[in-house]
Amino acid sequence: MFQTLYQLMRRYVEVRLQLIENHLQDELHQLFTKALIALIWLFLGSAGLLFVCFALAFALNEFLQSAFLGFLIIGCLFIFGLVIAILPTFRKKLMDKISNYFNSQKR
Repeated sequence: MFQTLYQLMRRYVEVRLQLIENHLQDELHQLFTKALIALIWLFLGSAGLLFVCFALAFALNEFLQSAFLGFLIIGCLFIFGLVIAILPTFRKKLMDKISNYFNSQKR
């Protein structure tokens, strides 16, 4: 009687572990699929943005009658956008370093 009960409990635990493993595999599969789709969208969006920027740069070149000025303007816009995006992070780190420096000088 105890032997059959033990076997039933053991089989129950094995089945539960298999169910948990299958559930985790399904979750990982969904996560991987979502990540892959996000990467594809990111690639397509980046490629589209690149071509739009090239078109705008060529249009500016023609409008300004220059061979490079349009590309320079677009490049500067990208650098300006990058600085605007990164500046808050660096500003906080810089303020923390300055604050830590003056706080350590008081002691």
